[in-house]
Amino acid sequence: MSMSKSITAAVSLLGLAAVILAFPGCKPEEVEQAVAPVLPAPPSRPAPPPKPENRIELTAGDSILTDGCHLRLLQFSDGRPAVLTISSYADPSVETLPSIMLRAVLDSPNLTPGTEIQAELYALPGQEAEVWHSPVGSPVTLKITEFSGERASGTVVSGEVLTPSATAPQSLTGSFTGIVIGPESTSPGANPERPAGTL
Repeated sequence: MSMSKSITAAVSLLGLAAVILAFPGCKPEEVEQAVAPVLPAPPSRPAPPPKPENRIELTAGDSILTDGCHLRLLQFSDGRPAVLTISSYADPSVETLPSIMLRAVLDSPNLTPGTEIQAELYALPGQEAEVWHSPVGSPVTLKITEFSGERASGTVVSGEVLTPSATAPQSLTGSFTGIVIGPESTSPGANPERPAGTL
C-alpha cells in the first residue's frame, strides 16, 4: 500500500472511531448508516391530466376522447319510435374535433339503468383522419348505466367500426358520460335534425 493510501485509510478509520465515540452504544454498521449521505429521491412522474367530466371515449385500435357529451331524447306525437342522439357537441355550428355521434331508434323512451340499445356510430378523430362508422346493418350495442333528468352515462357493450381504408372491421369498446338535453317532443310529420355535423 502506498503512503498516500495508508494515510487516507488511517484518516477514515479515525473519523469512524470519532463518530463511534460520539454515539456510544451504537454498532459500527449502525453508525455508517447514520452518517451515510442522503440521496435525493428520484423524480416522480407527473400525474395524468384528469378526464373531462363530460366525455365520450372510444377505442378501436386507436382511441378517441372528446371533451363534451350531450344526449337528446326526441319523442314524436304521431307514434313513431323515440330517437336518442349522443354527440360530442351541443350544436353542430360549434362542433370541434375529435367529433363523435351515436344515434339510436328506441323501442321505449324509458332508459333505465341496464337498458341496452342499438346505435349507429360516426366519429372523426381529427382534421386529417378518416371517419369511423359502424357497418351498415350492424349497429353498436350500448348499455345505459345512468339516465336522469340532467345526467347520463353508459358503456359500449359490443360493436365494430370501419374506416375507408380498413380491410376488416375493428372491435370497439368505450364509454360516455354527459348532459341530458330534453326530452324534446316534435309535431306530426317533423323530422329530427340528424346531428353529428353529417360526418
